[in-house]
Amino acid sequence: MWKFMNHGLVALARRTHVRLCLRLFSQHTCRAVSGVLLLVLSLGSTPVSAQVSGVVFWDFDRNGIQSTAEPAELGAFGLPVLAYVEGIPQPVTATTGLDGHFTFDASQVPSGKRVRLELANRLPYTFDSPGTGSSVQFVQAPTTTVLFGLGDPSDYCQADAPLAVPVYQSGALREAQGMVSFPATVLTTALADNVTPTQVTSSNSLGTVWGTAYQRQSQKLFTLSVLKRHAALGPLGLGGIYWANSGNSGTVSYVDAGNFLTLASNADKTALASRTLSATVGATSVDASVFPMIGKVGFGGATFTPQEDRLWTVNLYEKTLVSIYLGAPARPGSQIGAGDFTSYAIPQLDTDKGINRPWAVNYYRGQLYVGVVNDASISRNRNDLKAYVYAFDLATQQFNPTPVLTVSLAYQKGWTLRGADDASSLANHWEWWSDNWADYSTNVLNNSSTPQLLRVVRPQPILSSIVFDAEGAMVLGFMDRTGHQTSRNQPSPTESSPTPTVLYSGYAGGDLLRAALLNDTYVLEANGSAGSHSGSGVGNGQGPSDGTANGEFYAWEQYNPPFATTTNQETFTGSLLANPNLTNLVASVYNPLTTWSGGASMFDMYNGDLIRRYEVYRDGLSSDPAAPRATFGSANGLGMLCALCDMAPVAIGNRLWVDTNGDGVQDPDEPALAGVRLSLYTADGNWLASTRTNEEGRYSFRSSASLPLPSNATYLIAIGVDLATQQFDTQHQLLRVGKKAYKLTGWNQGTGDNKTYNDSDAFILTGSSTPLNGLPVIQFRLNVPGEVNNSLDAGLQETCDPAATACMPITFRRTR
Repeated sequence: MWKFMNHGLVALARRTHVRLCLRLFSQHTCRAVSGVLLLVLSLGSTPVSAQVSGVVFWDFDRNGIQSTAEPAELGAFGLPVLAYVEGIPQPVTATTGLDGHFTFDASQVPSGKRVRLELANRLPYTFDSPGTGSSVQFVQAPTTTVLFGLGDPSDYCQADAPLAVPVYQSGALREAQGMVSFPATVLTTALADNVTPTQVTSSNSLGTVWGTAYQRQSQKLFTLSVLKRHAALGPLGLGGIYWANSGNSGTVSYVDAGNFLTLASNADKTALASRTLSATVGATSVDASVFPMIGKVGFGGATFTPQEDRLWTVNLYEKTLVSIYLGAPARPGSQIGAGDFTSYAIPQLDTDKGINRPWAVNYYRGQLYVGVVNDASISRNRNDLKAYVYAFDLATQQFNPTPVLTVSLAYQKGWTLRGADDASSLANHWEWWSDNWADYSTNVLNNSSTPQLLRVVRPQPILSSIVFDAEGAMVLGFMDRTGHQTSRNQPSPTESSPTPTVLYSGYAGGDLLRAALLNDTYVLEANGSAGSHSGSGVGNGQGPSDGTANGEFYAWEQYNPPFATTTNQETFTGSLLANPNLTNLVASVYNPLTTWSGGASMFDMYNGDLIRRYEVYRDGLSSDPAAPRATFGSANGLGMLCALCDMAPVAIGNRLWVDTNGDGVQDPDEPALAGVRLSLYTADGNWLASTRTNEEGRYSFRSSASLPLPSNATYLIAIGVDLATQQFDTQHQLLRVGKKAYKLTGWNQGTGDNKTYNDSDAFILTGSSTPLNGLPVIQFRLNVPGEVNNSLDAGLQETCDPAATACMPITFRRTR
């Protein structure tokens, strides 16, 4: 009962303390009070009668210490912990609470007993933290200090990782920037527009692309075509998938997925084939046939799971999640065939109100998350606009048909174009999707030029980005469809004259929303507050309401903040970048520093404040205000941001123990075996590194610059040998440590649901042409970049040494 009540208190504190605290203290004081309050409640959740207790937590920095500072490293909820108590044949089980704590009381674990603890039922791609070690730990009751750290390789990223992003060029394919990269440090040092981004590849080899995903082990950046009005698709057309080597210029056409997927109707394909876009910079293009296709054909976002063998994307036309098997490292595109493509239907809701439009896909903790917007195009009522986030289980290969989050998009947001007063301002709500130009709003930009220049807006939501922070919160990025239907100084889709008298500049009106994780449920921000955090726009009238006022968490995606009269209150263009190991949120925006430009802004993840801005492009092609431009100005001028993260360090190892009863299972009361030499080899017998077991019988090998340990490779750990000394006697098959001799115990004879964690993995290698023939080895394979494998154990049973002067029988005490 105490445990249940405390979990409720923790959840209640997360949900309500901020609103109470803000009446008395500053926002930052309240956030500090929050951390202390939650820590006190978490510590208090261990009853006095506990004999064995601890916490399972997400150890993002891999240091083995649960951080309570912001961002806090949260507990892992709902995981079973098994306790095998000496002298008791069956284990007892506890389940981690909302704060990750687990407890075994005196009725389950008597005082003084030795215990083997096992953590079970982890999510796919969830590994032990190198800082806390194995998912099997040995303790003696009473103890309240057990830590199980967890990590996912995708959570890892170095602080100075380069950021890559596609840049759009108007007109036909030509030599210009297509994909650029810039150092993340420009977003953490100073407001700077003097750092020129590095060209990764030219536009003429890439065309318009949006979804990007980085395969760390091959260091290749994959990007997928997107349809954009006034700009050309790449050489592979609507189904184009391209790859580029990080750090090197140039892109390779990888595969045309249109040969294996239906990405548009036949009529749309015919229309796309007849597009006419001029290669002359400054030429106008009506490009009318593309206008209604935007957001409906081709690809959306892209992501890899930690194994990196499958590229996941969204087929906008068929409304499916698509898996493309590339291999890891990726195979040549010529080897990709129809059998490498698998499609999964995305759930559909409210189909009487509108058509479901998917786009976003991202991996997080064993699942894929897919973002969908119901476009309300049937009811033509903006109050029917909704967004859904669906979870796709990688283990079962199925969608949960119930969204993990549903968001009404009927709220009032910031003006896309702010005038001198509300009457002259445009578009402070999301609008239902329309393909009728008459439904778009305009005002005058330049009345004295020839042709006349107008602004055009109509915020049409696309849920284009889903990211997560260290506290488990979900941040949603909504791209404005109009930003891909328009450009700068281009004719309307209804224009028929070769010399138009009116040109339009599109303004995107995207938005960001935050959903806190409370009680294992996502709860959308209200009046700028989400969970225990309050953002930078409480009460500013530009976000979901809490019943009394509207506000937004991330309020400074404005042009030239913090001026209240800013022309553009919503400058987000669709892409978010976050990582649980980092403390900030990066967003693609237009006008980060000046007008008619595009770049990125960095926000504090936990209070929404603007930290830094960076300009990727600025349209300075001509002094003529009426000239069409090379880039896209205040429309969506950039694609999906992608961090070129290094692989997480690999760690492998675990424990050698004395198997007293010889049953091949690590019993709670069986001692560790210290001082054993071990060496790591490649599968063909090349030495890599050596170490020895410590007083707890533990050993570890970790990757480094001199020990890279690539994945998709097999390795061997030789027991009782290093480059200088051999403790293992191959003639008698005995390991000598000090004055004692040991033989191997049974192989793969574990017990329970976690057999691989409590068994012995060592065997005598025979029939091998390598130098390891005749030695005890543990063979394993690394399948995931950044994998941590702490299940490589060896049991050894003390035995008579025939080389000793006297060999007396040894009597073993059985404990099972």
